[in-house]
Amino acid sequence: MTDEDVFYTIDESRGSQVLEDVLGDELAEDATLSCDGWSAYPSYHGKLQRCWAHLLREAKYVAERHEEAEPVSEVLHDLHDDLTTFDEEDPPASARERRRAQASLCLEELIRADYETDEVTQLAEKIRNGLGSWLTFVTEPDVDSTNNRAERALREQVVMRKIFGGLRSETGVRIHEILSTMVATWERQGPDPPDQLTSVLGGERPDSRTEASTTELR
Repeated sequence: MTDEDVFYTIDESRGSQVLEDVLGDELAEDATLSCDGWSAYPSYHGKLQRCWAHLLREAKYVAERHEEAEPVSEVLHDLHDDLTTFDEEDPPASARERRRAQASLCLEELIRADYETDEVTQLAEKIRNGLGSWLTFVTEPDVDSTNNRAERALREQVVMRKIFGGLRSETGVRIHEILSTMVATWERQGPDPPDQLTSVLGGERPDSRTEASTTELR
């Protein structure tokens, strides 16, 4: 998913081979891939932005269960708030580099602490594993700190899957992928999806929404 394009693919696997099939053998070196913590992503590409929404939800959940995680959750939430506010101010590259270095030290301090409970230790390990990928958005102005946009784009597909009860054939899967990709991309780019779909399928496309409404009323 980009600012202008959405691409859906349905596969039984969540491995890095699916990423290679969709995005190619080599994603541009300077491109940033926003993702959750699934292991397929670092196996495929080096420059990542790990999703803070996932991290903050987990930190909040663990803090509600274990008192020693409360300061960890508080630091993470405050840090993310500070960084997103900083990013919105559109600072110069040099300031971004300095702020990223400061934030990295803050995360490193969290993971150096000794924790008594397994869940808090696992949370710290999650932070450690993504240490090079939590702060990409600080120095990359066009990168979001979360993959919420992609998550929202998937919600409709999840609902449709529940309604349909799954797709029964390989042909049905491919058709669903193509139509969903086309409609979602048109929605991001501006054209009216029903008009575009009518045109693609060989029908007469109305010159305007007014004409379309008039035609329907007839």
